[in-house]
Amino acid sequence: MASLGAKVLFPKFCKSRTYFHVSTRQLQLVLLKVALLVGVELHTAPDFEAIVPPQLSPVSAVLGASGTNNALAEPAGIERFVFCQKESLGIVCYFPNLETSEETKVKEFSWTTQLKHKMLHKMRKVGLVLENIVYFRGEMHYLVMTPKRHNLVVRRVVKKNHPNPADLVRTDNINHDAFHLFVNEIVNFVGIPRKTDFARLSIIDFSSLARADKAASILTSHGRKLYVGLIGDSLLEPV
Repeated sequence: MASLGAKVLFPKFCKSRTYFHVSTRQLQLVLLKVALLVGVELHTAPDFEAIVPPQLSPVSAVLGASGTNNALAEPAGIERFVFCQKESLGIVCYFPNLETSEETKVKEFSWTTQLKHKMLHKMRKVGLVLENIVYFRGEMHYLVMTPKRHNLVVRRVVKKNHPNPADLVRTDNINHDAFHLFVNEIVNFVGIPRKTDFARLSIIDFSSLARADKAASILTSHGRKLYVGLIGDSLLEPV
């Protein structure tokens, strides 16, 4: 990314001294600007109808990046399957980084129970039970964490303790005031000075994930080839 001029396009690109990361928005903008500078023709919001046989297609490659509902997989002979793991719930929240001196002093971190991080133990003592929590800072303060079902029930974040995790985190089963308070306590505990409202605050179930059996397929017809590939969530749902 640096060799593509990311630092020129975004002077504050990847300033973290702890983790090398970039937001999806910045990544997309850097690639878009570079593509436009080298003369790539861009069509916004196109519709996909069908894969044209290679001998009739003016292109040599088609990439699908429309998430789990990707329509390219089946006609390209790429199978998708769902695999399940133990119950896994996630909370995603982020809010604008105003880059005050207080905010820039906070260090990014990744705490996991697998490594028996002492801060997670301290959080449990004050009623905040998480398996993992990750904090990155860029244009936004970004936190992802994995709460435990029992803690959500005790803290009344969920209204009913549905056995199915997907039902547990349905929007109509979330007590939004309690949820906001729960996450705000976590933000305060880890020491992030929140100067603005949450831009996003959501809880998800990722106990079942979908993935493709392969990343790409090459279709051949009348001596012509068409590369069809999946990228991003179309290839593998993020954990």
